[in-house]
Amino acid sequence: MKSGEGQLSLDKVEINFLDTTLVTRDRVEDVYRKTFGAIDVISTNYKIKEFSLTRTLHGIIEEESVSEFMQSFIRTIPKGLGPIAGQGAVFYYSGEGQTKASSTVVDVSARIENGLFVRLSVTFDGQQVSVDALPEIAQQAFDHQTESLGLTLK
Repeated sequence: MKSGEGQLSLDKVEINFLDTTLVTRDRVEDVYRKTFGAIDVISTNYKIKEFSLTRTLHGIIEEESVSEFMQSFIRTIPKGLGPIAGQGAVFYYSGEGQTKASSTVVDVSARIENGLFVRLSVTFDGQQVSVDALPEIAQQAFDHQTESLGLTLK
């Protein structure tokens, strides 16, 4: 950074839809675009190092119980530690191309009885991804992560 230039640090922007049954996918994407557009405006003279996005979902699996679904990811549970209260799995992935890293968490939902909790995270290289392209690229990454779990969102 040159002498006399400032540094902009934007640590976190959160967008929460507490009841996703009340919003459409198009509405969610519209909110993303407007939010990312605002970031683009304030960062005009700054380089964005990276974008880290997380999508958190709670839902019901139609075809099987959460325990049955989790068994495809967790084969062995440690014994002798008491009754099992729940189980979860986390997967970390190194990046390639414009994706620096990603992770996927599956667990029992604390919000929905007999529900599934999923957290999808992805970090993009800010030098390879434009703010304009971010909503679409993020949606593609989240869709790919969801599909890799064998899940379809309705």
